[in-house]
Formats: sequence, C-alpha cells, structure tokens
Amino acid sequence: MDNLLRAERYKLFHRFTYWIGLAVMFAFGFISAKGYIDDGMYFATTSEPVPVSSFSGLFNCMAADSLILVVIVTGILSLIIGMEFHKRTMSSEVASGHKRSEIIFSKIMVNTIAYNVIMLAFPYAGIIKAVIYYGTGNLLDNILNILRTSAYMVLAYTAIFAFAILLAFLFKNGVVAGIVTTIICFAMTYAFAISCGSTGLAFVFVLPFYHFRKALEVGSSIDGDQIINVSSLIVCSLWIAICVIITWRKFAKSDLK
Repeated sequence: MDNLLRAERYKLFHRFTYWIGLAVMFAFGFISAKGYIDDGMYFATTSEPVPVSSFSGLFNCMAADSLILVVIVTGILSLIIGMEFHKRTMSSEVASGHKRSEIIFSKIMVNTIAYNVIMLAFPYAGIIKAVIYYGTGNLLDNILNILRTSAYMVLAYTAIFAFAILLAFLFKNGVVAGIVTTIICFAMTYAFAISCGSTGLAFVFVLPFYHFRKALEVGSSIDGDQIINVSSLIVCSLWIAICVIITWRKFAKSDLK
C-alpha cells in the first residue's frame, strides 16, 4: 500500500498539467475577488439576500460560484484516471502483485485530495484581497466560518468526484470518461441553477450541489443555530459510499488483460 501511495503521489507531483491547473485556479480566484467586492456581492439565502461584509462572506460567495468550475476540473481528472486503463497502468500494478483493493484505494485517496486542493484554490485565493478590503473583523468567527464552508465543500465535491471515478472505471477509456463526466456534471449544474427558487425539479434535492448550497445558506456565521447540516452530511456521504462500492465491485471483476 505504501508503495502504491508513493507512486500515485509521484505521478501527481510530476504531472505538469496539474500544477498549471492549480496555478490557473488560484490566479482566477485572486483576480475574480475584485469583481465580487466591486459589485457589492450578496449571498442569496432562502429568506433574503445577505450582503457580504467580511472576508469569510466573500469566501462563501466564491465557494458557491465554484460549481461551474466543477464541470471542467472533474471532466479533466476523470479523463486522466481513465487513461490509466489505456496506458495499462492498472494492469501493470495488478501484475506486480498489488491487491486490487489497495490499487483502487490509493488512486481514490490521492486523486480526491488533488481534486479538492484545486477546487479550494479558487475561493482561498480570494481571501487575500478580501482581507485587505474588509479587514479581519471578528477573526475567530471568520476563520471558523471558512473552515466550516471548506469542510462542506470538500464533502460535496468528493461526492461528485467519486461519481467521476466511477465513470472512469466503468468505461476504462479516458476520452469517453472525460466527455461523459463533463456532460453529466454540466447537466446536474444546469438543473440545479434553473431550479434555484423553484420546486419544479424535485430530483435536484438528491444532488450534492444542492446540499452544499443549503449548508452555506445556514452558515453565514459559526454562531448560528445550524452549524451542522444533517441533510448535507447524509446525501453527500451516500453518494460517496455508493459510488465507491460500485467502483470497487466493477474493478474487482474487471479483466485487465
């Protein structure tokens, strides 16, 4: 297991496209922050829009708007994972005597961490400008609020990425997995976007996107009454568990010759 984890980390750290992507996301977040500040952003809740008045409030706005970036980043990483079948990386690891459970665990763990780091880079980059503009305010409350938002963001996006990994293992083809993942993620994002403020699309209530937004809506302050959003925890955890189980069952029976 240790050798597999080291191998996955080595591939990640020496993947030039990953570092370029991380740099682009950070730069995009840093540049976009000024637009949020200039526009006097409001964070929409179920009741009335709440004006952004702190750097953690701006962080929440940017985290919520990062949904569209999921489409691009998830599709690319699904393509990369799927390419490992084409390059016979999976076959080589199995032939080397590694257990399939260890192979799949190492890939899921390392790539999920890499995925979340890229997604978090966008809102975290905005904090730099936000602190300069808003000041530190109630520093402890702001920091705890950002940590809470980050936790729910990681949970929701891990659920989405678990689905992308499932598609990569189902198709065993990087190009196909990347295209299908991008299309499905776009469809889910679009469905969520047009359903905001409407109950017309009931199925959006099972999407991690929806529950991530709901967690943000009740989390404008760490002193609030709903710090823990139970529905978000349940739905996102179920997505992760179901996708990982199906991925494992598929990989365990796959013919890698």
